[in-house]
Amino acid sequence: MKNVIDIMLTKGSSFESFKNKLDMLLEGQEIGQKIKYYRKLQAEPDITRKNRFEEVLDIYERYDKTCNSMSVRGVLWRLINLQNEGIFSHNIDELLDLLKRRKLVVLQGSTRIINVFQLIFWLNYII
Repeated sequence: MKNVIDIMLTKGSSFESFKNKLDMLLEGQEIGQKIKYYRKLQAEPDITRKNRFEEVLDIYERYDKTCNSMSVRGVLWRLINLQNEGIFSHNIDELLDLLKRRKLVVLQGSTRIINVFQLIFWLNYII
């Protein structure tokens, strides 16, 4: 699963863009072979759906060989659980500013949430 995150998560990505990327890759992996996908794309009369299929195909071609579908499912499941716990629903700019200025910051909450916050901070601001 770490491989999926390392490959697909880009610095500054929003929750929605990362989730959409995972969803599209999973959709492409479920469709499977490109021939099935091209047939479905050609038969689609709706331009919006056709554009979506083209995006899915692009993501599928870029990431399918390096991202196992079970790992993608696992990352997506964990991401949705974190969203349900509310970890992405608060503005943390002030907190990040204090941390960048090497000020002491006290975080309260479950160990799991604090570890996830630490990972998010590390991925977005250290790397």
